[in-house]
Amino acid sequence: MKKLILSFLAIMTLCSVSMAQSKTMVLYKGGVKMYEQHISNVDSVVFKTTPDTVKDIDGNVYRTITYIVKGKPVTWMIDNLKTTKLNDGTPIYNVINENAEYADGLTPATGTTAPLRTTPAYCWHMNQLYNKDIFGGLYNHYAIETEKLAPKGWHVATNQEWMDLENTLATVDANNNDGVAVFDGTALKVAKSMASQFTWSSTSNWKQIGNNPNANNNSGFSLVACGYRAGISWGSSMNNGFYWTATVTSTGTAEKSGGAISRNIVTATEGFPNTTSGQLKVNNSTLMFGVRCVKDAAP
Repeated sequence: MKKLILSFLAIMTLCSVSMAQSKTMVLYKGGVKMYEQHISNVDSVVFKTTPDTVKDIDGNVYRTITYIVKGKPVTWMIDNLKTTKLNDGTPIYNVINENAEYADGLTPATGTTAPLRTTPAYCWHMNQLYNKDIFGGLYNHYAIETEKLAPKGWHVATNQEWMDLENTLATVDANNNDGVAVFDGTALKVAKSMASQFTWSSTSNWKQIGNNPNANNNSGFSLVACGYRAGISWGSSMNNGFYWTATVTSTGTAEKSGGAISRNIVTATEGFPNTTSGQLKVNNSTLMFGVRCVKDAAP
């Protein structure tokens, strides 16, 4: 969805100036005049369009898109988060070669235990900086639980916000490929409308996101196959897109049995399971997934 490059409401007023009746166009923002041009000096006025953007504390710029969800505008980032700091300037620990799951970074010997990591951490996929701009960062859930991971005025998307968006896209003809709001046993059509055309492995299986990628991303959401990290193991990018939500299922402490809800998109199954058939997962908070953010609602 596109917006005017002037992201404020442009109020054009034509006023009489002198006996020649010269016309002037004036643009206001919040009642303050921002631009003025005599119409007699130009042949035409052209308004170009571009997506709005938001910047994080590191200076990374993210594209945004607004959907009408349950009758209200909801603005999402259409790039994965890639900050290395919380929005108050606190650095986030960069897990590189050590085990991301444990506090000391070392895998405990068989039959022994070690404290789990309970502090914010991030990494780039495969610890390669060039993956930053492709897939964004991978974060453990403790970074999210600070409530300072997103840029100010934004928040990490909740599980409900993911479900609301998916359900909205499922019922909008332009976003579910063929205009039929059914899933053929999966929510594949919604997945393809959300998935990027460029980051999913190509496949001849029509039930997978990578089949006919030119049909992807009708919604403009540009979801990428960012993979994931579990301890010292990596989920394959191009085949997996695991995303944290801000929603916890316990007190938020790291527990092997769970801790927070994620949205898992994989090509190894039949597309993108619907919210009622397995795409919603409960995962250990020490796992490291991608993150998408939503703009805070206006007061």
